[in-house]
Amino acid sequence: MRVVHEPEKGIVPARNRGIRESYGRWVAFFDDDQIADKQWLLELYQGATAKQCRVAGGSVHLKFPEGCKRQLEPTVRMLLGEAKLANEPRLYGGRLTPGCGNLIIERSVFDEVGVFERTVDGRGEDTDLFSRIERAGILAWYFPAAIVHHLTPPERFADAYLLNLARKMGAGVAQRQSGQFSRGRFAALWLAKALRLVLVQAPQLGFAAVRGDQEAMLGRHCLMAINASFLIAGLSMFRRYPRNASSQRHWGFTSRQHEIASP
Repeated sequence: MRVVHEPEKGIVPARNRGIRESYGRWVAFFDDDQIADKQWLLELYQGATAKQCRVAGGSVHLKFPEGCKRQLEPTVRMLLGEAKLANEPRLYGGRLTPGCGNLIIERSVFDEVGVFERTVDGRGEDTDLFSRIERAGILAWYFPAAIVHHLTPPERFADAYLLNLARKMGAGVAQRQSGQFSRGRFAALWLAKALRLVLVQAPQLGFAAVRGDQEAMLGRHCLMAINASFLIAGLSMFRRYPRNASSQRHWGFTSRQHEIASP
C-alpha cells in the first residue's frame, strides 16, 4: 500500500490528488468512516465488466451505534449517507446519482469530463462530477450487492448537525442547478419548490407535530431546511444570469479547471 499526503485541506483536493497519483485503469473511491463488505470491490468490478460500463457504484448502509433503535425518516437517512437505490442493478440517471463513498471510475473518464470541482461548503462534488459524466453520454450502473457500511456516531444524530447538513445541501443544489439550467427553467424550478414548501411540506410538519411523531418531525424539518436553503441561495443565483440568457448555460463547476497530471 502506498500513502500520499495532500497538503491542501478538503475532500476535493484529496480525491484529485488520488486521481493524479493513480496509474491503473480503474480508480476506486471509499471514505475513511466506512467499512466495506469483503466482496465490495469485486462486485463493482465484475458489475462494470458485465455491463461494459466505465462508472459503477454500490449501496451504502448506515451502521448505527450499538443499542440505537431509532426509526429515522428517509430524508434523515439520506443526509447521513444512506444509499439503497434499488434491489437490482440499474442505470444511474435523473434523480438516481452515485456518491463517491462507493464508486469506481475508469481513469479515462477523467480525461473526458475533468476531475472534482469545489462546490458549496464542500458538498455535492460527486453529484457535479456525475452531471458531467451523464452529459458526456458515459453510462454508469448501480450494483446493490457492492455494499459499504457508513459509520454513524451518536453526535451525527443531533438535530443541529442534521439541519446544518440539510442547509448546505440545499444551497449546493441551487448553485449547481443554476449553472445547468436556463434562467426560465431555473425560475420555474424555484417557484415549484416554493409552492411545495408552503403547500405540502409545511402542512406535513404540522400533521407530524399533532401526532407527536418526533422522527417524522425531524425528517420534515430537514426536508424543509433543504428547500428553504435552495430558495434563499437561488435568489442570489438569479443575478448571475446574463439578461439575454435564453439558452442553457454552464458556469463554475462544469468547466474543466483541473488537469490530470501524469503520475
